[in-house]
Amino acid sequence: MLAGKTALPPSMLLGLLPSPRPSTPWALQWSEPDQSLQYLMHARYYASSMGRFMRPDPAMRSARCNDPQSWNRYSYTENNPIAYVDPTGEVISLAKLTGEQQGALIEGLKEYTGNEYEVDKEGNLQLVSIGENSSATATEFLNSAISSETTYNVNATTDQSHWEQGTTNVHINFSTFEGANYGKVNPSTINLGSSLVHETWHAVNQWGDVDKATGASYQDKGWKGPAVEFENKIRAERGLLQRRDYFIFDTSKSGQYAKVPFYDPKKPNKVYFVEILRANAGL
Repeated sequence: MLAGKTALPPSMLLGLLPSPRPSTPWALQWSEPDQSLQYLMHARYYASSMGRFMRPDPAMRSARCNDPQSWNRYSYTENNPIAYVDPTGEVISLAKLTGEQQGALIEGLKEYTGNEYEVDKEGNLQLVSIGENSSATATEFLNSAISSETTYNVNATTDQSHWEQGTTNVHINFSTFEGANYGKVNPSTINLGSSLVHETWHAVNQWGDVDKATGASYQDKGWKGPAVEFENKIRAERGLLQRRDYFIFDTSKSGQYAKVPFYDPKKPNKVYFVEILRANAGL
């Protein structure tokens, strides 16, 4: 211990301090009686004299195996506050996407949901206006996710678009629909916007591609699953074809394409395929 300095109790050093309950619940920051600590954003103690947090980030699920800095639970925004912000005090809210990728998602959401969205200066998705023929289901779902205290992080991947199980991270492959052959299917039926809604549904519900009651999964032909059923509800409200199966089972003769089956509920026996380049989609 340095002369003239007061030793911090072991519980403080270990990050085991309880979360205080202020008399003003709207306060974002307040100090302890001894003025040595501040409690920030209803989340963590911060010692300004040491320039560090004294409790780990409570959102442990924001750590990522391929990002070593994210495992430092005592840092703020991965020690990069110039690039990132953390308005909730818990997770990084800025999606790690380029401006081009953000624009592609905004356009995809407009086509799929019928609404106008934008990305604010902090990288967060915001609703601009509700379209005349938009999906009420999509509007309610995305508004709920946007206004949630949970932050859903959108990342780019070269693998299949997916939800990172056990986390609130979703990964979108922005090349999935490049070179796709839609045939007679409206391109708004399945695009980057529908991919974002699909994977965000998984993150919000913390539910993978398995039927909890029967054990059926995305590998079973004829099974849609809750995420695709949810997507189909949006498609119905938008007057789009319905996805018949979760499983992408048909491939072209060349093997380059995977086929996603769709149908018109009025003519259920007629199937329409969207051909997706397997290499682009990470399949």
